[in-house]
Amino acid sequence: MPVILVQKPRFAEIADLQYRLNKTFTAGETDWLNAILGDATEHLRSVLGWQVYPQATVTVRTKVNIGDFYRIPVQPVQSIGAVLVDGSAVTVDDFDGGIQFKDKGIAEITFTAGYAVLPSVLTSWTCVLAAQAIEAVKKLGMLSSAGLSSVSIDDFKMAWAGGGEGSGFVLPERVVEQLRSAYGSSSYVTGSVL
Repeated sequence: MPVILVQKPRFAEIADLQYRLNKTFTAGETDWLNAILGDATEHLRSVLGWQVYPQATVTVRTKVNIGDFYRIPVQPVQSIGAVLVDGSAVTVDDFDGGIQFKDKGIAEITFTAGYAVLPSVLTSWTCVLAAQAIEAVKKLGMLSSAGLSSVSIDDFKMAWAGGGEGSGFVLPERVVEQLRSAYGSSSYVTGSVL
């Protein structure tokens, strides 16, 4: 599994959150909100398995044989750069999100992948996750209310079902599957941005 370092801008900004919540936050809340939006973005990236946005130029190494079709592990592929086999530049045919080799050996493939424009669904779900955290902090003084089954005001009491199972940022499983299907990757990308 290739591992490449990338710069990671947030999927949503404070203005996106304010618009969706129809609420204006104070200047004193800026750092806190940026941290929560950053955490929500990182959670979505962990669900998807890579950075998705912005586009990144990355290099992967793999063993190839003549005639092999190698599917680029991060999609959508925007362009294929240098392709080396055992240190020498080679010619390949690229199609259907991958390349076919006419050589064998250890290949180094440099390519650009990702979205030039942030998919709006990722902004929406970042705001949903951030709003969950904001609500939990404001009402309960903690980052998650997952598993919380009841709160009693008189003789203050909070009770959790399932021992707080599913705490932290939580998305419905069907949403996780939809996002992985649309934007996921089998690679863990951590590299440089264009």
